[in-house]
Amino acid sequence: MSDCADLYPVLGHSFQDKKLLKQALTLGFSKHFSGYERLEFLGDRVLGVSVAEMLFTNYPREPEGDMARRFVDLTRAETLADIARDLRFDRYLILAEPK
Repeated sequence: MSDCADLYPVLGHSFQDKKLLKQALTLGFSKHFSGYERLEFLGDRVLGVSVAEMLFTNYPREPEGDMARRFVDLTRAETLADIARDLRFDRYLILAEPK
C-alpha cells in the first residue's frame, strides 16, 4: 500500500483522522465493523450530491431528464470502477485480517 497522503490531492480532501481513510480503503472492513452499512449509506449520498452538483454546474442549460441520465451513467458501479482504476486506487487498498 502506498502512502495514503498521496490520495489527498486526488480526493481534494486532507483527513485529520487518518484512521477514517484507512477504514474506507480496507476491503473486508465491514466484517469487523457493525456501522459499515451506515457509513456506506452516507458515502453513497455524498457521492450523489457531489455528482449532482457537478452536473448542475457544468451543464447549466441541460434539462433535468438529460442530467438524470448522466447521473445514472456516472454513478453506475462499472463507471466508478473505471474511475478507480484510472486513478490507481488499487495501490491504496488494504485487505482486512480475518478475525
